[in-house]
Formats: sequence, C-alpha cells, structure tokens
Amino acid sequence: MFTFDARQRIRSWNKGAEETTGISADEVVGRHCWEALCGRDQVGGSVCHAGCSFHRLLRESWPVAPPTLLVRTSTGPRRMHVPMATLRA
Repeated sequence: MFTFDARQRIRSWNKGAEETTGISADEVVGRHCWEALCGRDQVGGSVCHAGCSFHRLLRESWPVAPPTLLVRTSTGPRRMHVPMATLRA
C-alpha cells in the first residue's frame, strides 16, 4: 500500500509496496505518484500523470473502480490490480 497527498506526492510506501515493486520507500516517498508508478493501460497508454483522472475523481470523493495497470518495478513493468480510496484527515 502507498498513500499520496492532494499534490500527488507519495507520503507513505509500506513493506508490501516495496516487496511488490522492488522499489524502496526511500526512493519514492516525496516524489509524485506518476513518477514512481509510471502506470500504463493494457495497450501501453500513459495513465499516471499530473492531474490524472484517478486523482481528479478521488479528490472529488467519487468512487474509483480498481484499474489493472502496468506498473514500474525494479525488474520491469508488472500488471497489477490497483484499488484506490480517499481518506481525509
């Protein structure tokens, strides 16, 4: 699991995220989520970017259906199911 803030900067990256991606928290915390994940759809189109539709929907408290994305890992892109939810402090 990881969390990001309203500016799309990663705030936390747990051991599960490290084990799944092979990328350490030290490498991604503080970076934009799209820089860490480099998410692409099933045909290779860029999904993760500044102001992406997922972030916009989450910011507006809309439910987001969990997408399956090709996500950056230490060994290359990996297909992952990425559930998302909004948490407000």
